[in-house]
Amino acid sequence: MRKGQSAITIKDVAREAGVGLMTVSRVINGVPGKKYSEATAERVRQAIERLGYEPNQVARSLRGRRTGVIGLVTTSIVDPFWASCARGVELEARERNYVPILMASDENCEIEERQVAALQGRRVDGLLLAATPRLHRTTLIARLASIPTVALDRPIAGVKTDCVMIDNEAAAAEATRHLIQHGHRRIAFVGYHPRIYTVQKRTIGFVAAMNEAGLEGIVRTIGITAAPIYDLVREILSGRNRPTAIFATNTMTMQRVLQAARDLGLAIPGDLAVTGFEDFAWAGLVEPGLTVVRQPGEEMGRRAAQLLFDRLGGQKGPTQRVILDSELVIRESCGCTKRPAVTAVSA
Repeated sequence: MRKGQSAITIKDVAREAGVGLMTVSRVINGVPGKKYSEATAERVRQAIERLGYEPNQVARSLRGRRTGVIGLVTTSIVDPFWASCARGVELEARERNYVPILMASDENCEIEERQVAALQGRRVDGLLLAATPRLHRTTLIARLASIPTVALDRPIAGVKTDCVMIDNEAAAAEATRHLIQHGHRRIAFVGYHPRIYTVQKRTIGFVAAMNEAGLEGIVRTIGITAAPIYDLVREILSGRNRPTAIFATNTMTMQRVLQAARDLGLAIPGDLAVTGFEDFAWAGLVEPGLTVVRQPGEEMGRRAAQLLFDRLGGQKGPTQRVILDSELVIRESCGCTKRPAVTAVSA
């Protein structure tokens, strides 16, 4: 809209393009029809661009039209992995002229339910959800039944939706085997919120790899936040028969493992080998570089958004579970003196 000019209306667009109001409405809302040609539609689009017309999304939603908005509920907005997922969603939405609304549940089921309700109240066209763990999901299940939904990073218990994730079990097993290959026999698996689907699967992978080698792993997953992890790691590492290696379940856990080891005066990897889940910007910059499982966060976000837009476009058929490849990024914290090529963990 030009400075000093009153709001541009659909009538102005129709006049500029030399077509009727109904034709402009059909073009704006993407309604196919035989009453106008592609050349006419392009003329309307050019008129919209010249005039700077912005459709009233609220009015369109009240008439049952698409709002051009999708919701994204993740568990965090500060964790690097979730930030990269959100980036992927935003890029895909931008290409389709959609706007994502981002919210973070902090793995709290009550907050999650309020956020889903708020997004429904704003008449979002669809929802991308990293669901929190909960025993009773009756209300949430009812809400999700009325809105196209795609699960991100983890399936939604009790709801049949498309889902994009990695094979957490296989990735954790691969990282654990790498520590075992370095000669470690006492390895601790440390994290928080043991009811989260991804933590459960990573735990299974760790235990399976240890059992495969005839070893008994130390599994300690406590609390629903990363807050108690520092004290837990200090306790584990202060014992007489302390582990020689630790597997951290995510970035927040890794930070506290490194802090506890530093405060105890333990050298990595000389006194304690460390590996973890989720790569992040400084993982390869610290000394020693951190060996981690890298998840394709941006790709996960984009793929989940694509599945949602496919459903919004009318795609039918059974739900899909898309399993993307992860990578074991080997640096020095595990005990490697040279950095081999990144190892892919196939779905």
